[in-house]
Amino acid sequence: MGHRVIAALALSLVLAGPAPPPPELEPARDALRRHDYGRAAGLLQPLAAGGNAEAAYQLAVLYLPRSNDVGLPPDAPRACRLLTQAANAANAKAAYSLASQVDQGVCKDSGRSAAEWLALATGGGHPTTRGLNADTPPAKTEDPATLLKRAAHDGDLKRLEALLATTPATVTNADRRSALHEAADGQQAGAARLLIASGADVNAKDAAGDTPLLVAARRGAATVIDALLEGKADPNVADSRGGTPLMLAVAALSPPSVTLLLAHGADVGARNGQGLAALDLAERAGKVPAATSIAAALKARGATGVAHAKVAREVKGNDLFSGWTPLMIAAERGDLPGLRAALEKGADANANDVRGLSALVVAARGGHAPEVEALLAAGAKVDQKTGDGDTALGAAVRRSQLAAAKVLLAHKADPNAVQARAALPLTLAAQEGQLELVAALLAAGAKAAAADGRGRNALMAAAEHNRPLIVSALLAAGAMPDDKDTGGRTALSIAAEGGANGAAVALLEAGATEVADRDGMTPLAFAAQRGDGDLVARLLKAGAPLEARTRTGNTPLLLAAGAGRVEIVKQLVAAKANLEARNQLGNTALLAAVVGRQAETAKALIGLGADQRIRNSASMTAQDLAKQVGDPALAALFGKK
Repeated sequence: MGHRVIAALALSLVLAGPAPPPPELEPARDALRRHDYGRAAGLLQPLAAGGNAEAAYQLAVLYLPRSNDVGLPPDAPRACRLLTQAANAANAKAAYSLASQVDQGVCKDSGRSAAEWLALATGGGHPTTRGLNADTPPAKTEDPATLLKRAAHDGDLKRLEALLATTPATVTNADRRSALHEAADGQQAGAARLLIASGADVNAKDAAGDTPLLVAARRGAATVIDALLEGKADPNVADSRGGTPLMLAVAALSPPSVTLLLAHGADVGARNGQGLAALDLAERAGKVPAATSIAAALKARGATGVAHAKVAREVKGNDLFSGWTPLMIAAERGDLPGLRAALEKGADANANDVRGLSALVVAARGGHAPEVEALLAAGAKVDQKTGDGDTALGAAVRRSQLAAAKVLLAHKADPNAVQARAALPLTLAAQEGQLELVAALLAAGAKAAAADGRGRNALMAAAEHNRPLIVSALLAAGAMPDDKDTGGRTALSIAAEGGANGAAVALLEAGATEVADRDGMTPLAFAAQRGDGDLVARLLKAGAPLEARTRTGNTPLLLAAGAGRVEIVKQLVAAKANLEARNQLGNTALLAAVVGRQAETAKALIGLGADQRIRNSASMTAQDLAKQVGDPALAALFGKK
């Protein structure tokens, strides 16, 4: 079962299980019937975290890759973790879905092969698998277009080249979205060049009216834009809203993309459906360095915008400032005399537009510190929120506007106020790498260990985005290195999982310890599975346990072997890892390598002394498994006996 099939069946699988749903799932099911997927996810999350296998499965379906039909952005790692959790708790539907995802290479690190998950699904009574051989991986049902698009999106050039030998580069599905569109969306310049060389149409429009160049510009993917423009893509094509590639690149705040488009004749005078030009979009972004650079480049080409019209005209209905007062317009522009004049005429400092934006928020997000000061002096409410839930401080932090944030903090803005999407100012500053903002927030009373609704705090955000200096600052301010998020992950686990070595080192130096998450994954397990030798060495030196086991019984050595991390396998064995440790399926590292089709790793393990005679729970040796998976390299390794 492929992504296309899952996208079509996801909602029916969730709503129409073979058994009556537990009562606690009914509110979530009701939300799904109403297509309110955000509410459904919010209801399912605590149930899944509490061990409800069906809730974990239903939540996983919402996050499956390329399952946007169900209304949530794809999140493959989360979907895979949830499916594994549910399948290990004997949910047959989750086991069947995992078989498919493992077979397609999505859930690569689930701890079992596709055949093994399918066997569990069969044993659990999944109706789709009855009568099938449990040793046979699920059949692939994707059409050539889907396979080509996936390879393009992932940048898998070897597979893409093989597919192009038999499949035209122009093939599409009903959505008319080509592999070149997917390469643009995945920001894969190499895949884009290969597809263009193979005859892909650079100006083909999908069902939404987007060309690959529009998709790439929306992503700010300069390298892909370069490839498409070299392939004669139209630089002035417009999307369904009138947005050109130049406008989309400006909105993405990508100066390299803008430079490329201008060099290829992008029209700086074009207007979108709202009547806005590229320069308007750059100026609306405020004093962000990228926006300033883009605006200068546009002006050098003679660009003008709606923003240069008279204020009276703007207020009467120009889309750029529709619904805004002269006070808000002055705040947007950083026009202090205009702002003061509006206040002197009696303008309400707390007036909002239809989105709940106030002049204070507008000035703060644009980094206009003097205007922020003037508005606060005129009675603007420092912690008033927008319709989305941001305060002026939150808006300033999101745009990395240090000067404006400092003014707001000096006027007692709440540094711990919850912002839009349940974010905290300190967490936002940490993930953006704004050390001075972090310091200013901490000095104003921001709680270093405060967490959002997912249990995520600023230390975890800094670890995820590899901000070692911020990690150190937060630890010095009282952040706790062993605090866990709702998935049971510490900042060190998050850093190890994402390859954020600088942050991991800072955490280890501060005494962070090896703490397993809900799936039993430790930082060493993550580093071993990813093949990060340097971090593995540091974790071992810090005393990380070599034989810690995941919920499926895998040790770091087993995970490294299954993922084909030859050097890590050697490193762990040298550190005295148990070469014959077994997981729940009875597989040793050698058996795991064979199941994972990792011939080089299997060869290395044999050289290290792995016992080839050991049988797993299914009474199969490495040679038996090699024959089953049908890999020529493995067949050659074990030969005929």
